Amino acid sequence: MNIGKAIKEIMEHQEISQADLSKLTGISQTSISAIERGAKRPTDKNFKKICKALNVPEPVIYFMAITAA
Repeated sequence: MNIGKAIKEIMEHQEISQADLSKLTGISQTSISAIERGAKRPTDKNFKKICKALNVPEPVIYFMAITAA
């Protein structure tokens, strides 16, 4: 499962940069980059913030992560 890849794909589709997502969520850009690369998995709290900022339900990202693998 690659949650970071799914998040990155949604960000690209919505034309949201790492800097934009960082501002919307309060998560550092470094952490967002690590999540995108798969080097770090988001905490539940941060995952919820990301979903809210991207306006995407959590199950959608999980589904995309499974199908993108």
